[in-house]
Amino acid sequence: MAKKVGILAPLCGMVGVLALSSCSGGKESAGGDRKVAAAAATLRDAVRLSGTVEPVVSVDLKAEVSGRIVDLPAREGDKVAKGDLLVKLDPEPFQLKVDRARLAVDRALLAEATSVRDVERAEALVATGTVSRDALQDQRTALAKVRLDLRDARLQLREAMKDLSDAHVRAPMDGRLISLNVEEGEMAVSAVSASGGTALGVVADPNRMMVEVEVGELDFPRVKLGMPVEVSSGVEGGGTLRGKVTFVSSSARASAGSSSIQVFPVEVTLDTGVAAPRRHGSDRDSARKGRERNGAAGKERREASPGAGGGLPRPDDSSANVVLVPGMTVAVDFVFMEREVPVAVPPAAVVRKGPRALVRVQGPDGEIEERQVRVGATDFRRVEILEGLQAGDTVLVAETSRGDSRGPGGRR
Repeated sequence: MAKKVGILAPLCGMVGVLALSSCSGGKESAGGDRKVAAAAATLRDAVRLSGTVEPVVSVDLKAEVSGRIVDLPAREGDKVAKGDLLVKLDPEPFQLKVDRARLAVDRALLAEATSVRDVERAEALVATGTVSRDALQDQRTALAKVRLDLRDARLQLREAMKDLSDAHVRAPMDGRLISLNVEEGEMAVSAVSASGGTALGVVADPNRMMVEVEVGELDFPRVKLGMPVEVSSGVEGGGTLRGKVTFVSSSARASAGSSSIQVFPVEVTLDTGVAAPRRHGSDRDSARKGRERNGAAGKERREASPGAGGGLPRPDDSSANVVLVPGMTVAVDFVFMEREVPVAVPPAAVVRKGPRALVRVQGPDGEIEERQVRVGATDFRRVEILEGLQAGDTVLVAETSRGDSRGPGGRR
């Protein structure tokens, strides 16, 4: 009997310690909960997609006449003013047409002078009866025809001179030559040809940029005109530009990265923009490759609430380090919600029991109570508490919830 008492005594002691720990509340609950203080937070719900930078205003350069390129005074990336010579075609064939047209005008002037003299002589002879009035009318008709021929010759001269002028392709606006797709010695085909002509290059306004984004079917219903957007190069410390959605397509199309995935084209206009010179490669090719790299909507990466420990980079209100180049691929953050709340807790701290939302709160004396709360918005990292908690209250969060902090839709 003595041995039995010796064995039971330590067991009773252990049970007593556990009972006291349970009754006092302890610093850790029986389930291994962790303690978190309710506090103010920034709720941020956003989705990050990739987009391609394009100028808002751009003009495709094409020649109005066909010819061989003999000079390229400007280089890709140069700043140009309206009227600057960008592409020069061989002027000799057009100069020959001008010379021939001038000869035709000289012949017509000579014919007009001769016809005028004939009419004057006929008018003088009509009074003497030497020339009939019918013959005089014929001379006047011949003069009218000669003058029509002179007008036609002058029109042909104007056309030839215009062709000579069009052999010099000039900048249609102030801006930057963002692409130059031809080399000296190449043949440029006229824009009025059946093929549409040779694309010589593109001049754009470097101070007005937009971003073209392919939005997937899941996020499309949430994208609205005028909603705020943040654009960054994706490089750490590269800065952020703000903008807004200015166009949302009403119909889906096949993604540039995969023909089996449907996306909605969306355009974002930036509040400010800085364009850097681009001297190598074709911007159109770069833009196409950028869209292909964007791929499908399945490659979208969603993040939220950097104030809650991670997520999208916050805008730094500085565009000094942001350099945007047409055709460049950038990160575009569609901000669906961003707000400051006075009290927030992790979502795992809120337990649903029917229509009620409950939070376990540990008091100053260590006692734990279930407290009913009213919840507000969430970014899947923090939940706004409208009623039932105050900043500084200690709430318990099940430790098992820490293994996966991602919310619905892939938010982390």
